[in-house]
Amino acid sequence: MGPRGTRHAGAVAFVALIAACGGPANGGVGTSHAPREAEPLELALRTTEGSFIEVGAMGGRPVVLFFFATFDALSQAATRPLARFARLHGADVHVVAVAVQPDAAALAGAWAEALGVAFTVAYEPEPRVLAGRTALGTLAGVPTLVVLDAEGHIVARHTGFASETKLERLLEHAR
Repeated sequence: MGPRGTRHAGAVAFVALIAACGGPANGGVGTSHAPREAEPLELALRTTEGSFIEVGAMGGRPVVLFFFATFDALSQAATRPLARFARLHGADVHVVAVAVQPDAAALAGAWAEALGVAFTVAYEPEPRVLAGRTALGTLAGVPTLVVLDAEGHIVARHTGFASETKLERLLEHAR
């Protein structure tokens, strides 16, 4: 393969990587507001500390789920406004970061430690979200935020970077 063929193959691989990571080639950036479903979201997660949580049963206050990939730069950038949001709403909102990638169990804890996140970091023991086999459907990319009301119903979703202002607007749908 000549230099031109190598560049083409590299470009194709790069575009595929960006699409898989939720970058501009994905086209899935945006916000939607979901009608409340009859049943709370059923999603079992394991935290990086080893405990299990059932997202739909967290109840009593809204939940912000932050679906991310440890290798994704946009996910890392989105962590900073999310951390400020979590500190501001600590007693009023559950914030849970969920690693959705192969080897999430091995990588999520190191990611949380490296970034010094002050909210719950978890992963799915059985990767149903990544496979699109939950009430969340298929994620358009990472990062994706999903907001649940106090009863565990999905009320809003946003794919892409979210500022603190955007996080506040998403939270309004849970009240």
